[in-house]
Amino acid sequence: MINSYSDPDILKRILGVAKSIRNRSLPEILRNRQNIKNVHSLLYNPAPYELQLAQSVCSLLSIGLGEFGLPTLFTPSADEIIMEFNLVARACDLLLSSFYDQSKLGNGRSITLKFAERTSTPLISLGDEIHSFQSALGYLFPIFQRLGELQNRDIVISWAFDNRFSLPSVPQSLLLLGSILGSNVQVRAPHDFPLLRRVVRDSKEVAKESGGSVEIIHTPPDDIQQADVVFAFNWCSLNEFIRPERNAELAKSYRDWHISQEALGRALFMTEPPVRTGIIADRSIIDSPSNLTPNWLESRIHILLASIATLFDSDFSINALV
Repeated sequence: MINSYSDPDILKRILGVAKSIRNRSLPEILRNRQNIKNVHSLLYNPAPYELQLAQSVCSLLSIGLGEFGLPTLFTPSADEIIMEFNLVARACDLLLSSFYDQSKLGNGRSITLKFAERTSTPLISLGDEIHSFQSALGYLFPIFQRLGELQNRDIVISWAFDNRFSLPSVPQSLLLLGSILGSNVQVRAPHDFPLLRRVVRDSKEVAKESGGSVEIIHTPPDDIQQADVVFAFNWCSLNEFIRPERNAELAKSYRDWHISQEALGRALFMTEPPVRTGIIADRSIIDSPSNLTPNWLESRIHILLASIATLFDSDFSINALV
């Protein structure tokens, strides 16, 4: 079965196992160790840290990691990419993939899903242009540790002024995961930097079932004091996906989109590493105990370990987490 993190029980399972790993316990991982003798990665335009995360996790499990990429001598078609995925997957017990197509929005997501349907090799996607669930869980896990269950928690996901203009795959995944877990999620984004409409639509539908809520607001994050946690990112305009040079011009109108200490109040805070001081948020926020961003990399490792444990758990008939 392919799972796109849509089952709250699986999400809670991953978070729970990650918590046990965080407490220096690896029994569930080690119990399934005999099923995993070698791991392969196939990464195409991966986000920062992805290869190093895969290496770190395999090192903790004392498993070799074979690192692969796509052909560079020619531009492969979608079918040829899936054939390459299959070639790499057939020679391993677990495949870690990441596929970001910089020329066609959604192509990496589509190819990853198609391959997941065809392969018998366990697969974990580390991200694509639309969703980065592993990274998003890396943000949610420190909040889960601090606050417990995320049901009815107030989460703000805010665009903030900077010049990195990352794809909004992480905030989109945070929106969907928060909705699945029953959180009240508020997205603060300028009209020029919206999240993908279908992700917003899906999140609203899921929230109706989970008891959560989704709200999209186009004003700066100046009145977010009641939030339990604020996630701030500088994402690109999907309307300018193939013209990324236009993002800087669009962003000039939103220099006031900045998280201040006064606006944050007592909320927890996280942003995208590597952190730039004084850009997305006040320096006082970055230096405060409320900033849990320094926990993100460690959390990513624990989440990936927990995801592997869940994937190989006989209680769940899952072959792919995408």
